[in-house]
Amino acid sequence: MKLVAVGINHKDTPLEIREKGAFIHRTLNEGIRTLLNENDIAEAIILSTCNRSEIYVATRNADAAGEILKEFYLKNKSDQLEPYLFIKKERAAMVHLYEVVTGLDSMILGEDQILGQVKDALEKSQAIKGCG
Repeated sequence: MKLVAVGINHKDTPLEIREKGAFIHRTLNEGIRTLLNENDIAEAIILSTCNRSEIYVATRNADAAGEILKEFYLKNKSDQLEPYLFIKKERAAMVHLYEVVTGLDSMILGEDQILGQVKDALEKSQAIKGCG
């Protein structure tokens, strides 16, 4: 399986645009279920905080999954997200995730609240069988 991450964050995306990409509990669960209906997505986790909205998926086809996630954001959130969305695949996605959980990709370097937020995102996805 390959890892793909698509999303927006505080580095490149203005607050008013980040708000358009945010997930609340209900839309987060619906989003995971919708993504799991895609043939090219095996597992999905949605991380949504005040500084970021990112979707991580396990896939066999990283290119197809990246396009699916991009279209998912544009269709289900806002087409205004398009110029701000990043797509990271395989090693780049893994490095990005490590930078997020360690606080290296935070507004305040080393901030540790994000680790708990990532853990919560994982547990929410596991609770609805979105990931193993």
